[in-house]
Amino acid sequence: DTLSLQSFKGRITLSFVVVLIVTLILTAAVSLTYGIKRFEAYKEQTIQDKMKSAIPAVYNALYTPSPESLTDELVKISNYLYVDVNLYNISGELVATSRPEIFYDGLQGFKMSPKAYKSLALSYDGFFVDNEKIGDMTYTSSYSPISDSNGKLIGYVNLPYFLQYDNLRKELYTIAITIANIFILLLLPVILIAVLISNSITSPLAQIRNRMRIFDLKTNPEPIPYKQNDEIGDLIVEFN
Repeated sequence: DTLSLQSFKGRITLSFVVVLIVTLILTAAVSLTYGIKRFEAYKEQTIQDKMKSAIPAVYNALYTPSPESLTDELVKISNYLYVDVNLYNISGELVATSRPEIFYDGLQGFKMSPKAYKSLALSYDGFFVDNEKIGDMTYTSSYSPISDSNGKLIGYVNLPYFLQYDNLRKELYTIAITIANIFILLLLPVILIAVLISNSITSPLAQIRNRMRIFDLKTNPEPIPYKQNDEIGDLIVEFN
């Protein structure tokens, strides 16, 4: 009968459980939100760091004599940075790429993103990041201008970053499992505490009920002992 909603004791116990559930839900929501924001911050920082490393590497590939083609040089950079590398000229046309099959298979056009070109070529922004798509797959793509030793613009470097969203899913899954385990661990202690508290509250009421059952004006009933100065104490004083 402890969890019966028809009993005062059951309602107290259920209230404790509801408070626990609401608290854990709020904790889970805050934790998941924080996890997503931290992941987004990590993604943004990673993209910026890779671009900072890519610009001088592409510059060296353009101006350092090498028997290898520019494509081969971009493949080396790609393998080093673990990200694809595309190079566009100042008109936004593809010059070289570390993944030529993506373009020659028709998965992506040979022109850079119009939004990126507008941001870099017309608005003179120094860095542009946007979400792009290949088929049904969405990825993060960053762009940055590249200049020669005299500061003259010679093109744009593009890093399509296929971020491992599995890491985000694993982190969020870990948070959810942790919250669930905390709930399971706390559920029984909370129920026990709720029962103890409800017993301490309902015990004087039970004494009043029992005394009223046997109450007889012809006898001199013993007063109900209760030392707390609260609402139940006021009721017992009146009864006594």
